Amino acid sequence: MADMHTMQTLLLDLQAGRISRRDFISRSVALGLSFSAASALLAACGSTGGTTTGAGSKDFTFTTNATTPDEKKVAKGLVDTYMKQSGSKVKVNYVPGSDYPSAVRTYLSSPVAPDALAYYGGLLSQFFIGRGLILDISDIWEKNGWATAFPQAFQATSKGKDGKYYFLPQNWYWWATFYRPSTFRKHNVTPPKTFDELYTVCNKLKADGVVPFVVGAQAPWTLAGWFDILDLRINGPQFHSDLTGGKAHYTDAKVKKVFGIWRDMIKRGYFTKSASAYTWDQQIPPLVKGEGGMYVIGRFIYDSFPADAQADLDFFSFPTYDPAIPTAEEAPVDGYFIPKHAKNQQAAKDFLSYLGSVEGEKLFVTSGGGALSANTQVPSSVYSPFDAKGVEFVKKASAVSQFYDRDTDATVSTRGMAFFGQFFNNPDLDLNKGLSDLDQFAQSIYSKQL
Repeated sequence: MADMHTMQTLLLDLQAGRISRRDFISRSVALGLSFSAASALLAACGSTGGTTTGAGSKDFTFTTNATTPDEKKVAKGLVDTYMKQSGSKVKVNYVPGSDYPSAVRTYLSSPVAPDALAYYGGLLSQFFIGRGLILDISDIWEKNGWATAFPQAFQATSKGKDGKYYFLPQNWYWWATFYRPSTFRKHNVTPPKTFDELYTVCNKLKADGVVPFVVGAQAPWTLAGWFDILDLRINGPQFHSDLTGGKAHYTDAKVKKVFGIWRDMIKRGYFTKSASAYTWDQQIPPLVKGEGGMYVIGRFIYDSFPADAQADLDFFSFPTYDPAIPTAEEAPVDGYFIPKHAKNQQAAKDFLSYLGSVEGEKLFVTSGGGALSANTQVPSSVYSPFDAKGVEFVKKASAVSQFYDRDTDATVSTRGMAFFGQFFNNPDLDLNKGLSDLDQFAQSIYSKQL
């Protein structure tokens, strides 16, 4: 990751004309930014000399991690519609997702920044809010009446510890256990509701030559999804929140219980063999062919499923371990914020007001955003039956978790997911030592923050 102090110096030198745009990019790359991230940062900061359109201007810059053709199409549709309605000119910078977190850190710690940024909810945005790098947008929350439009869970991730609003939640999606009803009918099984029923289903599928759970773990975030749902079911949402927030320890007996059950499932052969050799989407074909029974994954699997098989894709809530434990679901939320150093803050606020409006949210959904609106005032009629079911699915949850890498400090989540991968590939590793090492690392990070 690029050194923030050095990046600030480079930006100041660029603004003052002491270095050229070419020098800025080459030095940024040398510091660890990718060429695309450095170029986007340069574009977001404008030309040398630090000229700005002024506090009263309707023109502004917007930076997003929309990078696939479909994502860019949706972002462009929103921006174009807003420009047509408002008369504003919006300069859009696209930064690849892999570079985005480091680019955003650079933007927010620099004296110049884009006026509006797309970003992730949860601890990832709270990290910046807690450091005073994000603009208070409580005024547009009040003006637009969003306190009655957005669920309490999404409002919580939008507020700082001072109770003020800093983030606009725009869209979300859910994680669940996805399956093909035709496969279940073929093997005479039904969606399990308890862990006992889950083991029965897994044993039946395995006996019939079907992999109970497919998983592509080349990137360990899919395993983070497994850790999340097991911990949520076994220990409940409050403990899970305490753990990911640094208030509970990975050495706790409750965490060891999660890994004990996970280890048992691995040893029973309930998962794809050599899962780390596959990307997440490379395990869709086995599910389509009926060679795999279930997939714990996000709603985005629907968009990658063959069109002629989508009607035979369904989902259910991961089974209950203890009836006394409240049922929580994973529902990561994405949205927008305004850097505190943004030059055109009012223009950015007006843009966010549009993005969070029923009109803007409807356009996002109907343009193929691949996610659901965070604004509950958007009529359910805009959703497909599949997504409408997802809305009701999450409404029934007693609590909502963002996802491991959103609820956990970035450096801790990287270390944690690496451990999940090691454990999954070798469930007989020294669990006590592994969890002790992870906990020591996590506490060394959190002790500086709490």
